[in-house]
Amino acid sequence: MKNLFIHYIRRLVLKANLSWVLGFLIFWSILSMLLINVYKPSNFREYALYISLGYSSTTLIALSTFAIGIAFAIFFNAQALPFMFKFSKLTPLKYILAFYSANLLDAEIIGIFSILVFIILTKLEGNVVLPSNAGLLIVGIFFEGLFLISIAILIELFSLIKIKILQYSLFLLYIPMFIAIASYFLYTVYPYSNPIVDYANPFLSSMLLTVYSYYGHSLPISARDYNSTLSIPYLFLGILPWVLALTAVDILLLRKIYLRQAEEQRMF
Repeated sequence: MKNLFIHYIRRLVLKANLSWVLGFLIFWSILSMLLINVYKPSNFREYALYISLGYSSTTLIALSTFAIGIAFAIFFNAQALPFMFKFSKLTPLKYILAFYSANLLDAEIIGIFSILVFIILTKLEGNVVLPSNAGLLIVGIFFEGLFLISIAILIELFSLIKIKILQYSLFLLYIPMFIAIASYFLYTVYPYSNPIVDYANPFLSSMLLTVYSYYGHSLPISARDYNSTLSIPYLFLGILPWVLALTAVDILLLRKIYLRQAEEQRMF
């Protein structure tokens, strides 16, 4: 029964969401390259930094969009979940882990596809920028996907339990994407020198992890403060507690779902 349930989640997610996200990713990749050309980096190393930032922010935004789609799997499963938790061996923890495993592979596909897009775009410009550390890049994408999926689940569960109006839920699910966009512009435009801004913002921490993996050199605290240096271990510490905390809250909220709440939301 559990395997059938996992298969249902995967089939629901892959039906249209992934193809839409990949198309959306191409759009943001082209837009990112246009912004880089407007800025006109002074040398190849600075150009590589902005390409890495463009790749990472585009992937983060695409994963935010992907998380919006998969969060609705919670909505469609909400009616069955109370019975599954009560009358089967499925638990909220197992459900969350199954949900992660069913979607993190797709997150990696999005990240790899984004790499190919940026390689093609930079080749068209005559300055190919390749990832410096593919293994660490996969880890960075994993953490990006894990964080965004966990926060999307939290928003959907909160909406299901407290708000009970689907339209509001959809609006709230877009908030992480807007924060991701704002975090990118904060890092690239505003010349701050306090690294706490990067470490305390999980969107920036996860984005900068993939930037470092793609770029291969030390990262400045902000793009405008080029002589400063970030601590990569602190970036990991900036994202890991958030993932653990969000997962724990998701599990607690899953225990609060019951049939009447699901039916109430379906009425709107």
